[in-house]
Amino acid sequence: MVWRVASPAPLSAILEIAPPREFQRKQVLWQVRLHRSLAVYRDGEVLAVAMFREKSCRRLELALCISPKARPHMLALCRFAHLTLSQFAHDRLVFATIRAENRAGQRMARLAGFRPGKVRNHWIWR
Repeated sequence: MVWRVASPAPLSAILEIAPPREFQRKQVLWQVRLHRSLAVYRDGEVLAVAMFREKSCRRLELALCISPKARPHMLALCRFAHLTLSQFAHDRLVFATIRAENRAGQRMARLAGFRPGKVRNHWIWR
């Protein structure tokens, strides 16, 4: 049970867990190439890739790709996210866009320290 983090996230990790639709895969690859990213592995398998996009000097958007293999490790991943975000958010607003119908995403966001924002579908890390 070895956890490992790689930053920037290797393109091979992205290709392994990116959404199946071509357009979405291209979006994720583009985001990883242009912005900060990290991949989380457990026992050599990629579980998640986080991408951090600077929207302005004070705002940072978080996007995630999560493997179905991460399901039994969600609580540990959420704890890791909480600790990692504290390093990024010391002087910035970190937010994520989560659709209202995405209940699992909302639950994960709460566990990682996000709260619903005033803008529709935006969650703010606190």
